[in-house]
Amino acid sequence: MRQIFCSAPLLASIRANGRWDPQVFSVLLRLPARMCAFSCLLSSSPCRRMFSATFRLASVSSLLAAAAALTMLFAVAPESAFAQEQNGGANVGVGLGSPVHGQAFVNVVESMREFKAADGGTLPEDQLDSEGWPTADAQAVPFDVGFLDQDDPEHYTQDLSGTYRASMQGTFERADVFAGSISNKNYDAATNTTTFDVDFNGAYTGEDGKQRAYLAITFEGTERTPGDGSDDPGFTDLRILRPGYDLSTNQKYTDVWKSLQGPFGTLRYMDWLETNGRSRCVHPDTGNRRNCYIKPGPNNDFTFTSQPVTVSWDQRPRPSDSLAMQHHRDGYEQGTAWLEVIQLANRTGTDPWINVPIHADDDYITQLAQLFAEELDAGLTVYVEYANEVWNFGFGQTHWNRKKALDELQSGDPHNYDFEGKAYDSDGQPNPGYVRNLRFARRTADISEAFRQAFSDDRRVHPVLSWMTNPGSFTDNYRTMLRYVDQEYGTPSDYFWGLSGTGYYGIAALVENNSIPEGISEERILDVMEDDLPGYYGTIEGIADDYGLESTVYEGGDNTSQGGSGYTGSIFNRVRAARSERMANLIDKNLTRFSKSGGALYMYFTVNSDYNRFGTWGATDDPTRPNRDHQYGALTSFINSDAPAEAPQIDQVVAQPTHGVAPQTVGFEVQTTADPDVTIDSYRWAFGNGSTGSGSTDTTTYRNAGEYTAVVEVIAESGSVARDSVLVNTFGRGNPGEVLVYDGLAAGNGSEAAPLDGVATGAGWRGPWAVQNGNTDVPGFNVSSGGSMSYGDLETSGTHAVGGKDYLTAVRRLDKSSDGPLGRYLDPGGKVGKIGTTLWMSALLRNDADKYKLCLSSSFRPRDCRDEQVGVGYYGSDASGGEWSLRANGDSVVTSGTAMTEGEPVFVIVRMAFKEGETDLSLFVDPPLQTAPPDEGPDAQMTYDERLDFSNLGWKPGAQPREGALDEFRLAQTYGAAATKPAVLPVELAAFEAQWNGGEAVLSWKTASETNNRGFHVQRRAEAAGASGEAGPSSPPPAWEQVGFRKSKAAGGTSTETIPYQFTDEDVPYDAEALTYRLVQKDRDGTQTKHAPVTVEVGAPSEFALEAPYPHPVHPGQVATLRYRLAEKATVTLEVYDALGRRVRTLARGETQAARGHERSFAAGALSSGVYFVRLTAEKQSGGTATKTQKVVVVR
Repeated sequence: MRQIFCSAPLLASIRANGRWDPQVFSVLLRLPARMCAFSCLLSSSPCRRMFSATFRLASVSSLLAAAAALTMLFAVAPESAFAQEQNGGANVGVGLGSPVHGQAFVNVVESMREFKAADGGTLPEDQLDSEGWPTADAQAVPFDVGFLDQDDPEHYTQDLSGTYRASMQGTFERADVFAGSISNKNYDAATNTTTFDVDFNGAYTGEDGKQRAYLAITFEGTERTPGDGSDDPGFTDLRILRPGYDLSTNQKYTDVWKSLQGPFGTLRYMDWLETNGRSRCVHPDTGNRRNCYIKPGPNNDFTFTSQPVTVSWDQRPRPSDSLAMQHHRDGYEQGTAWLEVIQLANRTGTDPWINVPIHADDDYITQLAQLFAEELDAGLTVYVEYANEVWNFGFGQTHWNRKKALDELQSGDPHNYDFEGKAYDSDGQPNPGYVRNLRFARRTADISEAFRQAFSDDRRVHPVLSWMTNPGSFTDNYRTMLRYVDQEYGTPSDYFWGLSGTGYYGIAALVENNSIPEGISEERILDVMEDDLPGYYGTIEGIADDYGLESTVYEGGDNTSQGGSGYTGSIFNRVRAARSERMANLIDKNLTRFSKSGGALYMYFTVNSDYNRFGTWGATDDPTRPNRDHQYGALTSFINSDAPAEAPQIDQVVAQPTHGVAPQTVGFEVQTTADPDVTIDSYRWAFGNGSTGSGSTDTTTYRNAGEYTAVVEVIAESGSVARDSVLVNTFGRGNPGEVLVYDGLAAGNGSEAAPLDGVATGAGWRGPWAVQNGNTDVPGFNVSSGGSMSYGDLETSGTHAVGGKDYLTAVRRLDKSSDGPLGRYLDPGGKVGKIGTTLWMSALLRNDADKYKLCLSSSFRPRDCRDEQVGVGYYGSDASGGEWSLRANGDSVVTSGTAMTEGEPVFVIVRMAFKEGETDLSLFVDPPLQTAPPDEGPDAQMTYDERLDFSNLGWKPGAQPREGALDEFRLAQTYGAAATKPAVLPVELAAFEAQWNGGEAVLSWKTASETNNRGFHVQRRAEAAGASGEAGPSSPPPAWEQVGFRKSKAAGGTSTETIPYQFTDEDVPYDAEALTYRLVQKDRDGTQTKHAPVTVEVGAPSEFALEAPYPHPVHPGQVATLRYRLAEKATVTLEVYDALGRRVRTLARGETQAARGHERSFAAGALSSGVYFVRLTAEKQSGGTATKTQKVVVVR
């Protein structure tokens, strides 16, 4: 009988609108006695009397509320409630262990594998009925647990002895119990039921030295219907209940087992579903459908003689199936029924992690998804994984998937496995390892789609793409599968919630000659395991971040057996190590490292197991005494702990050089902030080229041209991890360098001129062109309707900009984000001009007026280019005599000697070398189009005695009717990049804009042309309203996050026509005042180009609202977030009250706040367990008051 302790206000809030509040009920089961104690199983009358006696002083309304709560309690009584809220960063779940070892079922027959013949041999299938019950005398073996006592220095075994209450339909004359006896047998003819007790003596030691808890009961002289004169041996409905349970109970799971799983919020059902046995193949000789295990051939190749077959929904396990029946049905699935999984999740309030059978057909998957959508409680999330370890050749599902993938490839490749031209080797033979990966990714996406369509709220579905995480090629495997899904399905984040790998740490370093030596100490074993703690969590998180996914571990923990190898060397010390307190420290360090890397969910492999040569996988070896082993305590302590230890602080990651011609050797250094509370333990580098490193400094050589992201992890002794990265570009021989900023002015339709104001062509910009005073007159400032302006082969678009209007200036902001094309050129103030860097500017210019200027300025309003930092053009007859000239900082001018001829285009290049306290400037007029500067040098040059910097491009072409023209502007790394025709951009944007539409941001853009375009990633970052984008050292720009993807509408990704696109961002950040979006165009070869961003102001919410806190309930040391929305400007007071109406916290008082979303933090502090209420009072600017209230539960 479960006692529940509660207060009247808490009772009143247990159930609302006829539904249970699982969070409050979970609290109810854990609160200390404060005001009343009662049992859900008591009759209502005694409980009412106890309640009223306790609460004589309570208000009438409180009593009525409490009485209503009691009525609801008696209406519904869940079997138990498990803790779900976890502290310390990442969530921790657990895989369900052996139900026999874990003492899961009250009725031990539920986990019994099969009935045997009375002599202990195999019971023929014709002596089983359709439900799996014997039709002859038979032997039942409820459990056979072997403990390998010789592997355990403590010789420890579970105590399974005791009296097991039992019953059956039918009867028997004799029953022999191995290591026990039968007593209290009684037959009830009216119900045809025999009841009896099984007195089991417990484990025994066999001749082989192996301890076993072996319960075998042989029934002889059986009759299904005694006394009716028929010969009907056998029996049905055998129940054998564990000690302590009476035959009147209908409880399914033991209290011991429920308590064991209790701290964990997610349960993985892989073993219970018998996932590793679910791969059906037709045997070539017998025709039977059995598991697809294939032995390797002489060259370690797998000759697949069996044919994989699929399984339909009708062949799934049913709740009424016994395991004994399942193991006698050829072609049918084995394992726990799906409905049982759902019911267990609902009973315990835990999220299920399920493994969809490898051989399930499409209808099976659809039906399974629909079953979960209909039956799983609305507050729960389902994690969906396709089979288990489909890379592991020790499991039949790997062979099944491999054969299916090859069959599909050789049947016309309907799923485009050869999308990268790698499905066949150089000899034209299929590449089985490659195509099996793609089939796995494809099928996982199919399963995801089925589940997301079935659930009305697809946020409750978390499909994971799981794969091997060895130190070798796992990153390539992940990325290949994600690229495949990206091309064939669309944005991976639309199909997967996360990536998932393993998180084991083991003793591989101790293996010698296929064995583990004797005499290795416990400390040495633990030292090796500590060195083996995974260092790749950050790498997986990095890949996940690239695709907008979470990173998870589907199974992990200690690996003292080297993968279940059965090595016996030093086994006593390996078991001692598993039970040691230091192992608990390794568990905490590993989980903290995972959490600090950004991991979302870590699934410990299993909660219970034996400890022997085949592994110490379980968190405990005795479910009745879980804390006798330190592993279980370490997991529960981490779940209930405060936030993880502080992580190291990375100042910057330096690469030298950041660019070069391959092969290029690059040196790296990570610089950290000294912190007395943080001791750095180690460094790990992943350089992006497949090589790794250690230390605060390291080097690698990039042998191929490409863009590489070098990632470093700085790991503290506490296990906390800081992660950062730096970009490196290498070029092939003869590559002239990189164009960083480009505008070919390719707007318009070729027949009509378009206003320049708002044109967003090119790349490397932060926004579109803006003409002074917002002028959109045509003619005026516009993109021409024709008449190419060219110099050699530089002309690319056939259109160019023409102006001006009343000596106005047009201006365009450069993209100065830290991860943008100019990021490596930014000075500490966030402007272009970092000391030690050199930039080259080039443009096609035509002067038809006497005031032409092109300038790089620090102001977004460079009227007349008067405040330019670097300018080229006409600077008055006195200074230049009508020659193309170079000016610095608005005062110093040098001339080129080249006259400004009206109507004649020129090509100019300006070199800018930024140094400490000075800037070298050089001007080239009509230079040769080649990869290196001309030998004769520049036409004009100067050294200005200040370091110049800039943020914008300004253009003042003159005044009508005498206009100027501009085309082919670029900022580049080298002279060659500035002076040669660049590769055609995959996409020319003609327009890009964002609008706010009632809670959503609607993005629209048009392309003027597309070449081999796969599509557009849409990225977002939240910024303060009116932000200019000028970022300094004290205000770094927010990080970009990917929010969507739009496939190219062009046939084959190529078009010369104007194509419109639109994307709606429905899930905007809660408290954003302004949102900035950018497009990252993705070429079909994987190359990406970032386009200029646009910003939209976020409108006011439509109503006042106060949301429920998260996380919830709130634990000591935990900080909850309270969110609320103001529909208009208001004076806000936010307070917390206890159940008696006393104010215990003031979070805001009399603050005038804007009409938008807001957040406040709420820390439990010293508050005692119970229910509290948050009240928002908003005195509206327009008059009147809005009041909102939310409940907060505190659990200590």
